[in-house]
Amino acid sequence: MTTSHAHAKSTGCRVSIYVDPACPWTWITSQWLREVAPHRNLDLRWRSLSLRLRDGDQPPDGMPAEIRALAVAARIQSHRLLRVVEALRAASREDDVDRLYRLWGGRVFVPSWPPAPPRPDLIGEIVTVAGLPAGEAAPRFSDVSR
Repeated sequence: MTTSHAHAKSTGCRVSIYVDPACPWTWITSQWLREVAPHRNLDLRWRSLSLRLRDGDQPPDGMPAEIRALAVAARIQSHRLLRVVEALRAASREDDVDRLYRLWGGRVFVPSWPPAPPRPDLIGEIVTVAGLPAGEAAPRFSDVSR
């Protein structure tokens, strides 16, 4: 799998991917799009989606209890990560957004099912692993506001 943004031809079809880091379904969709993008000449663009802003602090009724607990905990971290994502997008750094989201999903969704709530220090860790300047992102993810 490659980062399609970096490898798409200039005549490729631009595809916007709306992701919420708390949502396993947007993670699964992003993985599939990353896989097919080089074969279909897709230029992937990352866009923020906040289920918390859409639905409020509580997940929809009917969600299984184990997923509900994860969703509540993950929404706070997700909101913080989306602030970093938007700062990167504002600087036209789509590849950095891709790398950051790939690292996030690999630590939140891949290790187990159902996934465990993300650790409070996870965003700082993936910013470092992604090779992004911590000082650049820290003000966006360290804010305790929701």
